[in-house]
Amino acid sequence: MKALVEYYEPLTIKVGQVDLLALKKIQEEEKDIEDTKADDIFSERKVTIVKAKDNVSINSKLDVMYKFPFPVKVYRIGLPKIEGNDVKIEYTPVVIDYPIIGVNLFLSKEVPFILLDADDGTHIISESNLKEMTAIVEKNKNKEKIKVKKKRAKRSSKKRKIKGKSSRKGRRV
Repeated sequence: MKALVEYYEPLTIKVGQVDLLALKKIQEEEKDIEDTKADDIFSERKVTIVKAKDNVSINSKLDVMYKFPFPVKVYRIGLPKIEGNDVKIEYTPVVIDYPIIGVNLFLSKEVPFILLDADDGTHIISESNLKEMTAIVEKNKNKEKIKVKKKRAKRSSKKRKIKGKSSRKGRRV
């Protein structure tokens, strides 16, 4: 099957407190590729996009904190600014002609999230997006309890207990 293979060079562009990873097109070629080999085309420190009839695969080994599924055009970045009980968002325009594949940022208490206005919609990136989600395994709390009966001491049945007051007075010494 014929496929179009595009090679891109990643560029780091700093916009405010955020580093955007843009893609600059270097080369484009048409190759005969099988379906299984489309994901195996990697280039050292480059991003390859393989476009076939029915699928598009992006192959990259980039170290990015947040990676988009496909390259997007970012128009502006919104950073929150906390003023007392109010939160205002300050937007910074992004004037870049290259598509963006990822974002490097460091979130803190002052900047708990960022907004990215892109051509496919608005992306809200928070700390939960950056951390890998791990599955929480619930332990079975309803374990079967084994009832253990306590053994009690036997009463002596040899003496008959007398509860009268006069019998108790006679035993005093």
